[in-house]
Amino acid sequence: MTEKKFKSILESKPFSLILSLAIALLMWLYVTGTEGVTIEKEFRGVKVNYKGSEELSESSGLMVTGTDVSTVNLTLTGLRRDIAQLSEKNLSVTVDLAGVKSEGYYAMVYTINYPSGASEDNYSSVHGSPETVAVTIDRFASKKVDVRGSFTGSAADGYMVSDKLLFDPLMVKVSGPKALVDQVDCAWVSINRDNIDTTLSYMTSYTLQDAEGNTLEANGLTLELDEVQVTLNVYLTKTVALKAALVDGGGATEEKNAIVTVEPASITLAGSAETLDAVNQIVIDTVKLANVNPVYEAKDVLIPIPNDTVNLSGVSTANVKVEIQGLNTATFTVGKAAVVFTNVPEGFEATCITENLPILLRGTTEDIEKIATSNLRVVVDLTDFNAASGIGEMAAKISVDGFPNVGAVGDYKVFVNLKAR
Repeated sequence: MTEKKFKSILESKPFSLILSLAIALLMWLYVTGTEGVTIEKEFRGVKVNYKGSEELSESSGLMVTGTDVSTVNLTLTGLRRDIAQLSEKNLSVTVDLAGVKSEGYYAMVYTINYPSGASEDNYSSVHGSPETVAVTIDRFASKKVDVRGSFTGSAADGYMVSDKLLFDPLMVKVSGPKALVDQVDCAWVSINRDNIDTTLSYMTSYTLQDAEGNTLEANGLTLELDEVQVTLNVYLTKTVALKAALVDGGGATEEKNAIVTVEPASITLAGSAETLDAVNQIVIDTVKLANVNPVYEAKDVLIPIPNDTVNLSGVSTANVKVEIQGLNTATFTVGKAAVVFTNVPEGFEATCITENLPILLRGTTEDIEKIATSNLRVVVDLTDFNAASGIGEMAAKISVDGFPNVGAVGDYKVFVNLKAR
């Protein structure tokens, strides 16, 4: 056979087909011949699972707080076809905690978990690294601690920051190893803001602190909540005048004759803008000028603070003084003839028992000099008189006819006899 013919045979299609079949046959014979061969293989990074952690906590009040590894390396033997079904992803090992009854350090063996469809009878464990898993068991504890906090910063001009932070919820639950839980005194929230002019309210994280105020790491602890709501009220401040309300009478008017002094004259309030917009003054006393002669004084009058505001001035009472100026007084005495009754009960008649009634009048000197007793009327309203009583003392109103700017100073009463006709 010449070289040329040999080359043509090698390059022919039938020869290539025969050669491919021969190679495939050899490979099939190799594979089928080695499937029954026992081999050894190492699987690295096999996951470690722990069985009975929840039951451990419920029955004994214990918990796993530490392990030395999260994966192990396994060396297994088996038939090639069986080993081929295994991988680091479908293998795992389990540490059973059922035998643990107290806290401490345990070196625990583990069992191998094979994937579904793979029988553990087909495998043998040559070696595990490590051969045991170190597990630390501690006493479990749980408690609720107060949420506290602090504000560092400043309020804008004309505003005030509340000295108290508000939290929701007021307490949070902390669980974990008893030794760590016992160290926790509170959950701490810190607010750091400057130049604030509105109330702050938002969700925020917190840190754990011990009784000395030291920050604790939360590692190893379970927190019921990751965040709490904190509210810091920011108030508008406003200076508000203190006033005495005057009722004109006795010939005196607030506009012309009264000098009013309130000490202190004002206080500073803090509150929401909506609340303070409606507060321009605070009335601490009401004074009837008809009863002022010539000076009225009231000491330590309680200052009524409007709802939803805070008194920043540190005073709770004030002194009030009212003086009458520009008027003179004179006393006139009238007899029972000057008494006039109104609203006399039907079927009754009224007579005045009081013979003489001194009346102090106040007005300008010019008006006072012109007044005669004939200008005076003592008006007694019997609407509230008890008809069955017969004789009673009733309040009287003094009218000065023809002199509208003159009035009686003080309160007046007369005795009245009411009898059936």
